[in-house]
Amino acid sequence: MNSSLWSAGRNTHLKIIAVALMASIVVVVIGVHSRVENGTNQIVVKAGQPTVYTDNHGPTIR
Repeated sequence: MNSSLWSAGRNTHLKIIAVALMASIVVVVIGVHSRVENGTNQIVVKAGQPTVYTDNHGPTIR
């Protein structure tokens, strides 16, 4: 058995391509079927008032 891709045979390259193609098809199928349906368990977060972390109302030291 040869563990180098540079000197691997044609059958080895075809097997690698076949496995990569099957894995990509599985990822695409899972992605297509994993969408969220409309109106099911959706959480809506509304924005509140903006928060002020700094101000210029403190004493000025010169």
